[in-house]
Amino acid sequence: MAISTRKKNIIVAAWKTGEFKSFTSIAKEYKISTKTAQKIIGDTSHEHADIVQKGVEYQAVLKSTKNPHEVRMIEKVVDDRLKHSEIINTITEKNLKHMAKKIGSDTTISEHKMIGETTDKAAITLGVAERHAKSVTAVQVNNEVVVKTMNDLYEAE
Repeated sequence: MAISTRKKNIIVAAWKTGEFKSFTSIAKEYKISTKTAQKIIGDTSHEHADIVQKGVEYQAVLKSTKNPHEVRMIEKVVDDRLKHSEIINTITEKNLKHMAKKIGSDTTISEHKMIGETTDKAAITLGVAERHAKSVTAVQVNNEVVVKTMNDLYEAE
């Protein structure tokens, strides 16, 4: 009997949670052979196990909070922060795309500096770079803009 793509996706998703530690255990749960489970899962990792654990910890803390007003407020603040984060990420991505289109041979040094600063702020906002990453500067050499880190500039001296 062939297994549908939907069921395969469910089996892989279940495996990724880390709830199942062996092909045999997931095969029993989804009523398939161990060999079929191995084929479907392959070398997929338990990549969502940490998320599941954090979810369990979050729910446990909420359940231990006896005051329903506090529980609702915690949930509201978490939801608000997630919404704000999504808004910031969307705006940042749009801004980066706009800046990427603007870069060209007719871009001035000040525009490159603005693009660099915007990109740096975006990288921090999106979690791509650390807040205290190496400083970057643009240097004009023979009418060509060269981007260097501060370390590169000091090493050149």
